[in-house]
Amino acid sequence: MQKRTKNQQHQNMQGTDYENIMTCDVGELRDMTAKLTVVIDIHRKLQDNYLTISKLLPDNFLFST
Repeated sequence: MQKRTKNQQHQNMQGTDYENIMTCDVGELRDMTAKLTVVIDIHRKLQDNYLTISKLLPDNFLFST
């Protein structure tokens, strides 16, 4: 297997902005983490609501997705 230089690795990262990722400051990381935490919390609440509703419905009820 060939060894790659960092520049070659960077060139192979198609679709990502490598410089912005590497120069992201702590404040931006905290902001992104806070937003992700909110999204995870909303997902958990929706999942809990789905489970609660599904328990109240008859066994033969089908959710259309």
